[in-house]
This record gives sequence, structure tokens and C-alpha cells, in this order.
Amino acid sequence: MKRILSSLVLLLAAVFPAAAATGVAQIKGTYYFSITGITTVGGYYSGSTWHYVNGTCPKGETCQNQTFQKVTVGTISFNGEGKATFLTVAQYDPSGEPNSGGPVKGTVWPYTVSGFNGLLGTESNGAAMVLGAFNASGIASVVQFFIADTNPKTGVATLQ
Repeated sequence: MKRILSSLVLLLAAVFPAAAATGVAQIKGTYYFSITGITTVGGYYSGSTWHYVNGTCPKGETCQNQTFQKVTVGTISFNGEGKATFLTVAQYDPSGEPNSGGPVKGTVWPYTVSGFNGLLGTESNGAAMVLGAFNASGIASVVQFFIADTNPKTGVATLQ
């Protein structure tokens, strides 16, 4: 009976490597990420060009709120020990809103993992993570990001 139980535990560890891995080591390597969200800002159109306005609308213009989709893509390296470095970052934000946030190339953020969930950065400046698609080494090859703010964003990172 003891031998059967030992064999079953080894079999389960082989079939479900995520069960054998724990903590920040579950994310390790360089991941490509893509995060999308929306932002609503005030401004006006001149022809087909949007002009962002923060405050009072210029005289003679008709200002309105407009919603835009924002996209951030890049690569991030998780070291398997709780530190993540943004290697490349490109942002597309047609709203014209200055300093609209997001990661900056070269920035190092902490990360934590507990089971299939984690946090990149901090609760006030970061993203919740859900880990999945574990490889044979127990490393998550897909990470889902959830960024909760006034304009929530979601994204996916895949191990390269």
C-alpha cells in the first residue's frame, strides 16, 4: 500500500508540475506581455486630430469626453527570486494624456506568488497575476495580468 501511495504521489507531481512548485520560482525567464485598457479624457477635435485638454476648454472650441483604447507591450524578465525587470516597453495611447502611467524600461519591480496567484509591484501600483500553463519544470508559461484602477486593464504574458 505504501508503495502504491508513493507511486501515485510521483505520478501526480509529474502530471501536475504546478503542484510541486511554490513561490516566486513559479515565474522565471523572459516573458512577452501585452496589456490593454481604456481611458476617458477631455478635449476637442480639430479636423481629425484630437487635442487633450486638462482643465478649461480653449475659447471657440467645443470640448467633450472621449474614450480611447490604450495598449502597452514589451518584455519582462522574472528572476525566480522575487524581482522583475522591464526589458522593453512600448505604449500606444492616442488620448494625448501626459504621464498616463505604466511600466518604464529598466524598472525593477518586486513580485510575490502564492499558489496560482501573485502580485507584480504593489497593490497601489502594480498588477494582480494569475499563473497557468505550467511546463515540466514547474514554471508558469502564461501569466494573466489584472490592473485595477479608475480605468481597469488586463493583459497576458507568455514565456519566451
